Formats: sequence, structure tokens, C-alpha cells
Amino acid sequence: MNESPVAESLKRENISSLRDIKTTNSTGFNLSVESIIYGNKVAFLSYRENLLGIIIQSKEISAIQRATFNLLWEKL
Repeated sequence: MNESPVAESLKRENISSLRDIKTTNSTGFNLSVESIIYGNKVAFLSYRENLLGIIIQSKEISAIQRATFNLLWEKL
């Protein structure tokens, strides 16, 4: 998440909510789009004016998305 008071509040609840949130001060992250990687699928969800969801089922695409996520997670 981008650094913000909301992000800091959520981080304080990490343990009780069974999650781990990391923040960044980068302006390149769009918080209105969420990606979820599960199994061999990747879901992209957009929360802007027109709600949109796309699920891609592909071993290769899910593998590269997972690798990208893990790389970013380690760098943060």
C-alpha cells in the first residue's frame, strides 16, 4: 500500500487480522486496482467508476505474477 494514515492503521492490526502489509512511498501504485494470485489463476479487480474483474487461468502468467510479487515484497 502507499504510505498513508489508513495504511499505518491497517499495519497495526496485522497480527490480529492474520495479514502482513508493507507500505511504499512510490507514486507508481494504483490502489484502485487489486490483483490476487491463487493456484494457476490471477484475478485483476478494478474499483473505479465501472467495476471490472478479470480472471486469467494460466500456469505461466500466474508464475510470473507470483515471481513479480515476491520480488517486490522482498524489496519493500
